[in-house]
Amino acid sequence: MTTSLASLQLLCPECRAALILDSELHCKNGHEFRRQGSLWDLLPKSLSVLTAEEGRYHAEQKETWIEQNQINAVRNLDAHQSFLEIIADLCNRSSNILEMGGGVGFDMKLLLQMVRGFQVYVFSEVSLELVAFAELEATGDNLVFCTLDAQRIPFADSQFDCVFMVAAFHHLPDMNERL
Repeated sequence: MTTSLASLQLLCPECRAALILDSELHCKNGHEFRRQGSLWDLLPKSLSVLTAEEGRYHAEQKETWIEQNQINAVRNLDAHQSFLEIIADLCNRSSNILEMGGGVGFDMKLLLQMVRGFQVYVFSEVSLELVAFAELEATGDNLVFCTLDAQRIPFADSQFDCVFMVAAFHHLPDMNERL
């Protein structure tokens, strides 16, 4: 997992300085980001209260999220599969993929069944508990699981061939802010 993360140019979500990867991640301005087991916590300390509350709320519902949102209903499942098929067709063995606001990992699991290959797949969510939950059913050396604030993405521009978010955009406090 460290190898996959090291292949990407990371920026501090607090100050946008380059992040240095050794046993942990840190920038020249003293901001530090930790790994908790196999999960990277890349959330800025200045995370908005609303964003933190959204993460806690969804983490509390992780066991029943698919049922509550009727994800397996034909209309929803078809929409998710159709969208993900488009993404899978765009990906190849050299693709870097970033999923933001991945929730319980439902779309990740579907996409991993569809995609022919990829270089790195970064699954992200604002809740460490949800990231850990999603990681339970996914395996692979080229998968990276991390928390991040979708409004302060800790990656330099042009690091990903595909960036997507399904049913999560409405959780961003400032939808006019540049992502």
